[in-house]
Amino acid sequence: MTPAARPFALAAHAFLALYLLLLLTVPGAASPLAGLTALSAITAAIVDARAWRRAPVLPPKGPSGAMAVFLVPAALWGFIVLVQILSGTAPIKFGNQVIVIVAIVAIGLSRVPWQLADASRLLLPAAAVGAVGAGGLALWQSVVAGIPRPHGWLGASELGTGAIKFGDLSAVLALLSLVLVLSVRGWRLVLGLAGVCMGMLALALSQARGGLLGVLVAVAALALAVVVGGARRPKEAIDTVVQPGARRVRPRVVATVTIATALIAATAVSMSGRFADIEPQIERYQRGDAHSETGQRLALWQAAVRTGWSAPWTGVGLAGFGHDLARQKAAGEIPPSIQILYRQPHNEYLAAFAGAGVPGLFVTVLMFWLPVLALLLRIARGRDSPAARAALVVSAAFAGFALTDSMFDRQITVIAFFLLVTWFLRMAGTPETAGAGVARANLLASDLQATGPGPAAAQAARLSVAIITKNEGHRIVRCLQSVAFADQIVVVDSGSEDDTVSLARGCGAEVTETADWPGFGVQKNRALAACTAPWVLSIDADEVVTEPLRASIEAIVTGRVAEPAHGYWLVRSSRFCGQTMHFGNWRNDRVLRLFRRDQGRFSDDLVHERVLCPQPLGVLRGTLEHDSIDSIEDAREKTARYARAGAVALRRRGRGGLVSAWTHAVWSFIRGYGFRLGFLDGRNGLRLAWLTALGTYWRYRWAGMPAAPQDAAADTPGGAGRPD
Repeated sequence: MTPAARPFALAAHAFLALYLLLLLTVPGAASPLAGLTALSAITAAIVDARAWRRAPVLPPKGPSGAMAVFLVPAALWGFIVLVQILSGTAPIKFGNQVIVIVAIVAIGLSRVPWQLADASRLLLPAAAVGAVGAGGLALWQSVVAGIPRPHGWLGASELGTGAIKFGDLSAVLALLSLVLVLSVRGWRLVLGLAGVCMGMLALALSQARGGLLGVLVAVAALALAVVVGGARRPKEAIDTVVQPGARRVRPRVVATVTIATALIAATAVSMSGRFADIEPQIERYQRGDAHSETGQRLALWQAAVRTGWSAPWTGVGLAGFGHDLARQKAAGEIPPSIQILYRQPHNEYLAAFAGAGVPGLFVTVLMFWLPVLALLLRIARGRDSPAARAALVVSAAFAGFALTDSMFDRQITVIAFFLLVTWFLRMAGTPETAGAGVARANLLASDLQATGPGPAAAQAARLSVAIITKNEGHRIVRCLQSVAFADQIVVVDSGSEDDTVSLARGCGAEVTETADWPGFGVQKNRALAACTAPWVLSIDADEVVTEPLRASIEAIVTGRVAEPAHGYWLVRSSRFCGQTMHFGNWRNDRVLRLFRRDQGRFSDDLVHERVLCPQPLGVLRGTLEHDSIDSIEDAREKTARYARAGAVALRRRGRGGLVSAWTHAVWSFIRGYGFRLGFLDGRNGLRLAWLTALGTYWRYRWAGMPAAPQDAAADTPGGAGRPD
């Protein structure tokens, strides 16, 4: 975040914190604060984008996959609404949804939520205070004002619409407080517990059964994600996570889920009368009496299904359901004895089906459930954070609310859904991870403040380059010439049989020869141990530093960027058989290669080693050119070699087997050649996707075999398979 944009970003976070704090406690405050949040964030994004143009550090990578799977269906829904407004099938008042969606898409595409990206410091405590306020308001309305079902300031009706919205939003604040409890200690932990209890009290007093359903869905998703994610998180990731109390959070999961379960049970007991009413209300509806909440919903749901099937591809319009009810009544599809009081289906999925047909239903399902699935996968893979958990519980809760409520008929729930899901998803959707799943790329605002290097910095060694080699004589000179600007070049060779060692020494490198091969990670740590400069650049012999990248590196190591990050990702452009690959598995390739020597090290992986470096991290401008594969024969040899090494690592983790081999290989090919558009790279795109899938197959296949048969299979000529 640039200095010019920082005040606007801070204002956006402050407005969002106030929004969470005052959402249910101050009448009329929520919508203006949401508007100020969006306006400040968009202004910061515009100012930030203009300032990045001449910086040596690139802006962080765009939205994550989880963010994209929410923004795309949200934008499609906005498009559907806009088309209906222009065609006259939806009233102009529905334009507020379009405005909200445009604002959240702008926020989702910006980098503003990364500023103060630790959700547990500001936003989640604000939500906990808001939950305490909501509980206090509900208690006052229930005890002092004598309102049977407290509705806050959201209004009331015969069937409790205001109470439903109030209960739903109180549940959201309680869930965010639950995330806070999982993430912090001290006074914030006490505040989070108070928020959970008071938010659930407000839900219990409002008697919103749909709100309780949303809480159940959200807590189940959170428990699944956190437990599975904690079980799969590697030890080295825990060691490098820069998150206070990371080791102490995991034992707290069971206690937190137990507390949440007890509160849910207590809330359900408090609603036992309303749940007990469901069966008799269904019986009354079957006798033709729909004058009850359950009866109204059943009548509306059946009518919405008939409406949707009457125009399955276009729907009757977002405002046409009420008119279609009259048509169904006149046609006898609704019995004359059934009186329907509402003009909305009280189910957002059916409302979309009735108003926009199958396309509307499809987009709505994706909008609510795809983020849940994406976040479950993200956290289960170890990319956990308070923001990811917050995004998960909010999206899962609203997905549950939508089963029993037409959320988009009230502006307060429309704004809350889009704003909170977008913001927390963007905070969680970090550009890269540094070995540890939750180590987040968080560029400091002062990264772009240019200062000149002092005299001491100009004289002392500033940059060491670490390279490991074996039989790289045909390209080592070009690699070393591209990093000649470094103060020290360290080469660790593992028994080259060509002139690699002599050529490296001729280029001025400090060469160390080793007799054994311990694996890529250990070998690179050997090279790292020989480095003496504060900054280390790790590259391979088949990589070349371009001039723009060299300028960016020099700006970092010479001190022209004040308060630099601990490490930097390099944008890499790879060639396959002489062709630069723009799509497929090699597209958008970034590698963490420049880091402070006292902050980073390599993992001990036999293959596919990675730099373990805590945040903050950045991305440098310029390109690292990578001549990965020279020929098809080279590709086959590397595929087999990496498959053997990968199989050893998989076997140690108890993974592998024939079924896993086939499923992972098929998915690898579909992802690389289809989803990542590898077919646009032509024939070599197909070859690369095929070889990647083949290597994946043998890695899992060999991992599932006993050690001796696996080694024999790996050593068999052509054992890696032939791409053609």
